This record gives sequence, C-alpha cells and structure tokens, in this order.
Amino acid sequence: MAAQLVLDAVREDGLDATLVYPTGICGPDDYAYGPVASFILDYCAGNMPMGVAGSFNAVDARDLADAIVAACEHGRKGEGYILGNECVTMREMFHLLSEATGTKEVKTILPAWAGTVLGRVSDLTRSLTNKPAKLTSFAIYNLTRNNDFDSSKARTELGFNTRPFAESITDTIEWLRHEGRLDTVAATTPSTAVAA
Repeated sequence: MAAQLVLDAVREDGLDATLVYPTGICGPDDYAYGPVASFILDYCAGNMPMGVAGSFNAVDARDLADAIVAACEHGRKGEGYILGNECVTMREMFHLLSEATGTKEVKTILPAWAGTVLGRVSDLTRSLTNKPAKLTSFAIYNLTRNNDFDSSKARTELGFNTRPFAESITDTIEWLRHEGRLDTVAATTPSTAVAA
C-alpha cells in the first residue's frame, strides 16, 4: 500500500521517486537481532532440532545500502528494483551454519505441509497463552513461498552486486562472536557456493 501511494504520487504529482524492494536482510552489526541473526543464535544454541523444507533469500545490509545509494543516483523515476541474493534451501542453511560454527548439523527436515500444521498450532497456542512464538504460520509462509527472486533489473540499471550469502553468514557469525552472543568454534571455512 505504501509503495502504491508513492507510485500514485509519481504519476499524479510528478514526485521524483524510485522504489527498492529488498528480500530478507542479513549481515553483521544487526543490533536488533533480526530474523537471520536470531536464526543463527537459535540453531547454534540447539533450539532447532528440525527444520521445515523451504528456502531463504536475504541480501546483505552492506550490499543493500550500496544499492539504495545507486537507486538515488541512477534509478529511473517511478521504477522499482528487487534487491535479493541467492536462494538457499533450509538444508543448505543448516550445512552452512554447522560448517561455519562447528555446531552439530541438524539433519531432520519436515515437509512443508507438516510445517504449515505446526505453524497453525503455534498460532493457536500463542493466542491462548500470549507467549511469543517463532514457528508461526507467517514464518512458515516465508520459508515455503517462492524465494527465487530476480534482481537482474537492479544489476543492469544500478550496478547492483551481492557478496555470496555464505560470506554474509560467516561475517554475521564472526560479529555475533565478537559481541559475546555466540560461543562456537569454526570447523572449516564455508564454501561460497551454497545454492543449488
């Protein structure tokens, strides 16, 4: 709705505006401990005995910041640009985290339909107890929707470029260690080619 208001103002009032549409956002210095940082912390603490078949697409905040500057300088009036990264499956994410931290890799991945059922049960429990829940229907939706976004327009027109997702995760892990939030030992350097 907000984007539509901006587009209406471009069309009706001549507003000089360009829109950006980031996917998930990740990277170091996330002092709000957003979804990706929280996911890493939960996984490494052993609070995630299983996953749900799905995928992640998160752009590094550093690459996103560069793209926003480029959009201000070179974006076309009234145009929108998708700013995403590679699509990484839950299994690839678990492997990446375990490889980077030395945490035992979680191997159990539930099918999407089972995650949907658990999300609904979690929603109901949350409404009855007023206790926060991480496994919500919305979280399951975000994992199981199509997360393979096309950022080619931003790459062509803005020079948008992203570092490998594995690098963003490794840098986030190192930042969490530096902040004293994560106490793990790195096993090996993760591969930068995690997406299938």
